Amino acid sequence: DMLQYDSALRLFEMSMDAGGAEGLYETWAVCLWQLGRDEEAREVFGRAGDSWWSWLVRGKFELDRGNVHLAHHSACRAVTASGGEASEALAFWADVMERLGVKADTVEGVRDRSRLVAWTETEERAEGGGGGDYPLKRRGKGDFWDVEDRWGLS
Repeated sequence: DMLQYDSALRLFEMSMDAGGAEGLYETWAVCLWQLGRDEEAREVFGRAGDSWWSWLVRGKFELDRGNVHLAHHSACRAVTASGGEASEALAFWADVMERLGVKADTVEGVRDRSRLVAWTETEERAEGGGGGDYPLKRRGKGDFWDVEDRWGLS
């Protein structure tokens, strides 16, 4: 089994070096993580690219290994890479902040943002995609606020 594993690793690395996709590194890193080969997984994660999803998976790996501060770094990178628009990244960030002992109201604010983004993602899928402003809630006499206004993103 280990011989097959090592052969598969070499073949994978050769195909990546020939100009392959960065996203496959992330998949390989997760396999290494699950096999308990942490140092190799960490090295392969380093090649995985800078997408928000890659940073999220790296953060989950670090948190699983007890490295809360590295998990926090990865969570912040995931949120930044997504422009604050990935509910999974925001939810993970809140979980890590809670483990770090960040004030409860700050953590709950991030969780609220995560739920709001998840709702917006669901609405976008239901409406067939598209960006734009979504009126979310009335704030007084008929005026609306949107995501950017509510969360100070503009």
